[in-house]
Amino acid sequence: MLFIRKRGSNELNAMWLVIMIAVFLVVYIILLPVGEKEKLVGTQPIYGPSSGNYGGYGSGGLLGSGLLLSESPGIVYPLVDAVIGKPLASVNLFSYTDVVSEGLANSVTVKNGLFTSQDKTLTFVVPNAPLQDVQLLFLVKESEGNLILELNGEEIYNDEVTVEDLPLSLPAALLKPTNTLEISVGNADANIFKTNYYELKDVQIFYKIAQENKREVRTFTLTKSELASLSHMTLFYVVNCFTVDEDGRLAIILNGNVISDSLIVCDAGPIALDLDPSDLVPGTNVLQFEIDQGKYVLEQIVLEKEVGEEEAPRYVFTMQVADFKAITAGADVVLDLTFTHDNTRKIGAVYVNGYPVYFDTYDYRFTYDISGLVGPGTNVLRIIPKIPVDIVSLKVGFA
Repeated sequence: MLFIRKRGSNELNAMWLVIMIAVFLVVYIILLPVGEKEKLVGTQPIYGPSSGNYGGYGSGGLLGSGLLLSESPGIVYPLVDAVIGKPLASVNLFSYTDVVSEGLANSVTVKNGLFTSQDKTLTFVVPNAPLQDVQLLFLVKESEGNLILELNGEEIYNDEVTVEDLPLSLPAALLKPTNTLEISVGNADANIFKTNYYELKDVQIFYKIAQENKREVRTFTLTKSELASLSHMTLFYVVNCFTVDEDGRLAIILNGNVISDSLIVCDAGPIALDLDPSDLVPGTNVLQFEIDQGKYVLEQIVLEKEVGEEEAPRYVFTMQVADFKAITAGADVVLDLTFTHDNTRKIGAVYVNGYPVYFDTYDYRFTYDISGLVGPGTNVLRIIPKIPVDIVSLKVGFA
């Protein structure tokens, strides 16, 4: 009996020890800072309601700073007319000079004297490309007298070589697909016993090749009924520059009429260009993009047309260059819609610079990361619901 009572006492002590450890752990977790508890159990903190949608954005700490737009749209009704966004293929425009080099010889020695004579013949093939210039370059290690150069049998140079003479441009009229360059040195007329000579290093040919695609065309079609009921059409696009100092001009021509001709501003963000309905025709319409110089890609090209008499309200906000730099550094720009909390379905789209962001939710909150759709300068939003939607607030800002 004594043995049994002792065993029961040990079990009771062990139970109280387990209880005390559990209480200590609960108190420890409760006292942890916000966010540390979730890390401990392997979950993320939730600071607000989730969007409950495809493509949504977590609302934790949403729009804590850097608010760009804040509106209270109220009840937004579907449009009687239709808003149609038609993406167009990107436009790649460039006009620049590419330099390609070809080594002809590491070293060349030519001589001309009473008892010795030594010439050199080099060959090179001209690229099958639009050439702006072909130049000959070399280093003169030692020299005496005049250097003579003959291109395909025609003399193109006969003089003492100085640094100012180099590189030497080869006459375009004498160039052939395959060329011979003869290198020699002139006679020493005053002293028949003297030997003239040239020792050249790193003989190279440089080809300046014109790379050009100054003009590209995109087409779209409109039926007679679409054109008759067309109330508004906007062209959205973004210009990406390969360098920041291109200083080129971009002309946009619609059916032969210049609708825009201006200097290109790099990193200007999305650009909206309203099209005059009088410039449009039933059937095929032609948009022509043309530059004078530089290297650019026009991306996110969208034609947004409204068919009918009613126009959707527009919400505009401006981003500074510093804001865009924050995006490239990893910051997120978030669209935040708050609806009435009535558990009804909300369905529609928010057009961000012509690109639709669709929502379909029973929740009272919808968020979406629109960092890739906005840029420095003016940005345009429009709300096009499929059913009447009561929107308490429309916000855009940094998460």
